[in-house]
Amino acid sequence: MRQAYLQAGVPSHQIVHVMDDEECTLANTRQQLLQFLMSIEQQQLLTKSSTLVFYYGGHGMPGGFVMSDDEWWPYADVVSLIESEFQGGRVLYLLDCCASGNLIDEGSLESSDSTTVVVAGVSTIVLAFSAFSISPSS
Repeated sequence: MRQAYLQAGVPSHQIVHVMDDEECTLANTRQQLLQFLMSIEQQQLLTKSSTLVFYYGGHGMPGGFVMSDDEWWPYADVVSLIESEFQGGRVLYLLDCCASGNLIDEGSLESSDSTTVVVAGVSTIVLAFSAFSISPSS
């Protein structure tokens, strides 16, 4: 995925790629995302037309992502972190995991007839590769 973005002309400092199982712990992945969001803002790379592409490919469950350390990262926490730190105009969530469709409900994104929703003035697009799943309590 990283190589595809580089070939498309995205500068390497605008890409974070956490891939190795040892790196994909909850603490490290969250920290990498937070550092990236803070660095692009500090470098003044954001405009109102900026788009953040958040791609996750791995294990998922109805409430969130399952990380390599068997910790889970709730969808609501991921959305909240991005909402609070990203000041651009669009967020594109590409999720390739089980129960990824639950990001809309569990991530506190308001459901709509389409997959484009507006959160805090930011156009958010969710492309989930799995249908909605039953809630974790079921």
